[in-house]
Amino acid sequence: MRPLRENKSVLKYPMDVVLGSPATVRLLRVLIYEVGAAVSVPEAARLAGLTQAGARRALERLQQIGIVQCIGSGRNRVYEVCADNPFVELLAQLFDEEYQRFQTFLISLRDLFADARIVSAWTDFLESQPADLLTVKLVLTPEGMGAWQSELRENLLRIEQKYGVIVELEFYLKADAPSMDEDALLLWGVPAQDAALRKRPKRAEVLAFVAAHPQVIVRAKRYLSRLLDEGQGTADADIKEWLEMLDSYSAKQIIRLLASDSERAQRLWRSEPFLPVLTNEEFSELSKFEDA
Repeated sequence: MRPLRENKSVLKYPMDVVLGSPATVRLLRVLIYEVGAAVSVPEAARLAGLTQAGARRALERLQQIGIVQCIGSGRNRVYEVCADNPFVELLAQLFDEEYQRFQTFLISLRDLFADARIVSAWTDFLESQPADLLTVKLVLTPEGMGAWQSELRENLLRIEQKYGVIVELEFYLKADAPSMDEDALLLWGVPAQDAALRKRPKRAEVLAFVAAHPQVIVRAKRYLSRLLDEGQGTADADIKEWLEMLDSYSAKQIIRLLASDSERAQRLWRSEPFLPVLTNEEFSELSKFEDA
């Protein structure tokens, strides 16, 4: 790639910095959309999938153009977005569109695979796959083997064209099906090895995990908003109460309330929104935490 002919003014063109590298985009996604709170350099690096040195350089660049600010000093130094920066709300909208597009893509796949001839369907770790190629593994019943597979591929073509991605399908019977990795994304069905992974942990353990991973609360809000939009009948009142609490209380207040023995805590916990939004990787981490 040829170097740029001239250096553009960062004052005039701050978006060159904001969108100029995957590292800055990843960090902004973490700070603005996934966590929504101040994070340290090590935490930002972990969440964004960067080295600490790379995360620090990107955060410093974002600080220089006024989108991110640094709070504290030494080991207590953390970074957060400047809420009054005019670009922050617009970037949040972009990240929300990005999230909704991917969720719609997953829904399209799940609707396609919701067939009695498919026992389970999943895709391995997304980050390790090419940007325009997704491999999905399907475990079929004996009735699913044969000409029907061509029909499935034809229906899949419309999804591929809409989202600009190629979806490769691998077909198996139960006898020769591979195991589903912990970081795989389940699309349909429940593989046997996944059932053990999804063993329901205790409330105290879930709350401790949420306290250490504030991005789970942000995801829980989106999950509840989606449920409310879809309409859950008699459950709508509980969903609204959860949303009001997650919007109004700090993370510490939420944990303190839910850890209590009050009637409200007991009632709310029956519809808790944290476990449904955990990834397989996070369930695995939670399982290890349980054993600790």
